[in-house]
Amino acid sequence: AILLLQRHVRSGRPQTLFLAGLVLGLVFLVRQNLLALLPFLFFFLLAAGGGVAAAGRRTGVLLLGVALAVLPVTARNCLVGGDCVLVAASGGSNLFMAFNERSRGDSFAQPAFARSGPARLTEDSIAAAARITGRPVTASEASRFWSREALAYVFDHPARSLGLLAQRFWVSLG
Repeated sequence: AILLLQRHVRSGRPQTLFLAGLVLGLVFLVRQNLLALLPFLFFFLLAAGGGVAAAGRRTGVLLLGVALAVLPVTARNCLVGGDCVLVAASGGSNLFMAFNERSRGDSFAQPAFARSGPARLTEDSIAAAARITGRPVTASEASRFWSREALAYVFDHPARSLGLLAQRFWVSLG
């Protein structure tokens, strides 16, 4: 996808940008946390030149490609799962893993609610959210619950949260 974005910058061809979006959409299906990169792609396309309006048009073409890959999964989630989730409902629990009292910043620290390891983390996060709220929750409700918990931790512990973020960034550089 990155190579296709670079090729688009050189050629200016919208087809290349659409294809980059399609590849990114497929990547998002297996690595949902990378969806957080989407807003930054606008700035990448803005830096490529042509001004804000051109970057907006190019971002639209890119998002059409992403949508072609992602929307069938979203439709399936709505129809089969009964919960309209864009790709997966693990964003909240992933955010909570990054920002909680057990977070380390340099490696995976299994949250207290995860009884059975990473493979069943989504199921465990749903069960824990239901237990804490005292009512059954959908996958998307559980994700929102864990997002609120993570953000509460960030606001309650800003210095440690910033340290975790800096450490995670440093580790990502290799």
